[in-house]
Amino acid sequence: QKGNAQIILRALKNAANPEKAKQLMRYFKTGPGEYGEGDKFRGITTPQLRAIQKEHKHIPLQETYKLFSSDYHEDRVLALLIMVEQFKKGTDEMQAKIFEFYMENIKYVNNWDLVDISAPEIVGGFLLERDREILYILINSIIMWEQRIALLATFKFIKEGDFQDTLNLVKVVLESKHDLIHKGAGWMLREMGKRDLG
Repeated sequence: QKGNAQIILRALKNAANPEKAKQLMRYFKTGPGEYGEGDKFRGITTPQLRAIQKEHKHIPLQETYKLFSSDYHEDRVLALLIMVEQFKKGTDEMQAKIFEFYMENIKYVNNWDLVDISAPEIVGGFLLERDREILYILINSIIMWEQRIALLATFKFIKEGDFQDTLNLVKVVLESKHDLIHKGAGWMLREMGKRDLG
């Protein structure tokens, strides 16, 4: 039966490529003291993950959790790809469930690519017409990934011509010692600049 996490995990194991995994571990800085320290990789490309996601796009959230909480980076990517697509197509009730699920399990969104594929749509999308106080809590977190989630969530607002929260959040991290936070902030400011010309 489709939509079962065990079937998906089998597909992920079958797609694994140990040589590619080594390259990804270097690329995502998984060495001691690096930002992705200890993360594990199967060695699966994003197009492969998107193909698996299309096969299993209706998986329920409790099954998605088994992927999201995995030690393997690609399993978490896949969980987020599934959640983003479900969010885009979901009812208000479904979107609220996905947002709550995401926030409850935010510790698994623990590398820049995981943030970047999920925060604009799930966090930004949900908060577009709602109170955004949660972003100001995240931007003051001691966890770098939570700060990047706050910044990237505003990408959704920027696309709607709404820049104020981006500016407010960027000010908080001007002194950050994390390169990935500066890069995220710089990216959002550039996106603002593209839309602010008129």
